[in-house]
This record gives sequence, C-alpha cells and structure tokens, in this order.
Amino acid sequence: MNPDAVIITGDLTENGVLDEFESVKEQLKKIKIKNVVVLSGNHDYRNTGYLLFRSFFPSKTIHEFDDTVIITLGTARPDRDEGKVGYRQNL
Repeated sequence: MNPDAVIITGDLTENGVLDEFESVKEQLKKIKIKNVVVLSGNHDYRNTGYLLFRSFFPSKTIHEFDDTVIITLGTARPDRDEGKVGYRQNL
C-alpha cells in the first residue's frame, strides 16, 4: 500500500500522561508516510493530556493533499468520557 495520508482517530493514550505520549510519538515515527493526521480521543484528554496532546501533535482542522481536502473536528473534552461539538467547532 502507498496511501496519500494516514488518519489516526484518537485514543493514542490510556490516561493522557507524559510517558504515554512520548511512547506513542516514537511508535508513530515508524509510519513512513508524508501526511499523517493525528486526532485526539477522550483518553488523550485525561489528566490535562489535552495540553500534552497539543504539544506532541500540533494540528490544524483543514488538511489539503493534492486533490483531496480533509476537515477534522475534535470533540474530546478534558477528563470526560464523552465528546461534544461546541461553539469552537462552529466558528
């Protein structure tokens, strides 16, 4: 396979702590694709993991690859087991 992009849809960690983010960052280096889109899951937002997630995986909401556009919407909420679409996603 030779995909144009790989999209990882969250829950990279169990508890949103530093050593988990460091470990997953190393694992993701094995993906030898130019365009890797990483989204957070609710587990990644636990224990202030949302701050770590942003520093390990800075992201944007619009990703353009040749003739394809991917728009992402993060719904994870800190220390909650559910997501929500709020005013920030509606701007």
